[in-house]
Amino acid sequence: MELAKPINYTVSFNSQKPSEPPFIDPNGLLYLASAKRKIKALQLSFPSSYLTQALTQIERAEKDIENNKKSSAGQRVETIISLLSSFRTKFSQAEVWTKSVSTGEDLVNAYQSLMENSGQSISQRTVNSELRICQRLIDLAKRRLASTGTKIKALSFGEGENKKTEGETAYSATKYFRAHILALFSQSLLMEAF
Repeated sequence: MELAKPINYTVSFNSQKPSEPPFIDPNGLLYLASAKRKIKALQLSFPSSYLTQALTQIERAEKDIENNKKSSAGQRVETIISLLSSFRTKFSQAEVWTKSVSTGEDLVNAYQSLMENSGQSISQRTVNSELRICQRLIDLAKRRLASTGTKIKALSFGEGENKKTEGETAYSATKYFRAHILALFSQSLLMEAF
C-alpha cells in the first residue's frame, strides 16, 4: 500500500487584498492537487469523459511542471477550464455547477502561480482584448437570458460577470496572467449562459 505524499502548505493571507490566493504555491502544484481531488469527487457522482480528460490533463500538467515545462502546463490548465465548462453544460445541475466552478477557482490560482514564476510574459494588449470579448459576451448573454434564462444559465452569467470584474482588477494591478486566466474562465461561463 502506497501512502500519499505529505503536502506542506505555506499560508499568507493579506487582509487588504482578500481575493489573492492564500497559499504560497510557486509552481501551482498545491492548487492542481486540490482541483484533482475535486474532479475525482465529482466523477464519483457524475461520471463523464470530460472529467476523465481533465484528470489526464492535470496529471500531464504535473509532469510538465516537474520537467520545468511551465508553458505547456499552463496550456493544459486552460484546456481543463474548457473541459469543465463542457461538463457543466452537459449536466446542467446546481451541484455540478457549484463544484466545478470551485474547481475552476483552484485552476485559476494554479495558473497564476505557475505562469508568474515561469519567466514568461503575456502582452497587456492580449489580455485587454480578452476582457473586451468578455464584455461583448455579457451584452449578448443579457439579451438571451431575458427571454430563455434558466437558473443554471443565470448562475453562469453572474459568475462570468464576476470573473470578468476580477480580471479587470487583476489587469489594473498589472497581474496579467491572472487577468488572462480569469478572462478565459469568464468567457467559458458566459458561453454557458447562452
